[in-house]
Amino acid sequence: YPIVKPRPKCSGNLQNQPGVRSYGLRPADERYDVYCYVERLHGEVFHATEDGRFSYKEAVQHCQKLNMTLATLGQLYAAWNQGLDNCHPGWLMDRSVRIPKAHCGGGQEEVHSIKAIPTQSGFPDEYSRYDAYCFK
Repeated sequence: YPIVKPRPKCSGNLQNQPGVRSYGLRPADERYDVYCYVERLHGEVFHATEDGRFSYKEAVQHCQKLNMTLATLGQLYAAWNQGLDNCHPGWLMDRSVRIPKAHCGGGQEEVHSIKAIPTQSGFPDEYSRYDAYCFK
């Protein structure tokens, strides 16, 4: 991704120089902040829920009813970085399901992913029932 003024822990292969970052081939078990470039949120992320929760399509429609959109992963990450702390998984615009958790137990502060296969990857089925994270 392109960056003009690198921040600590966000420099990639170019250290303090401007340019397009590449982290090259990384070990599968390595953890790092892929959204370190998100500085601030231009809007607000809201947790939305209803009895029975939402399929993906219902989550999109619910946010639209509120004159909002589903949040992007970058928006959710920025909101989490600014203090959003919620232990409920919710749909995002890219059809992923995430939990912006800091104090949910387990000691891991992160934006956690819900995967189709817990030990692997893939998004949950679009008919699965989750909350939603809307953005305005």
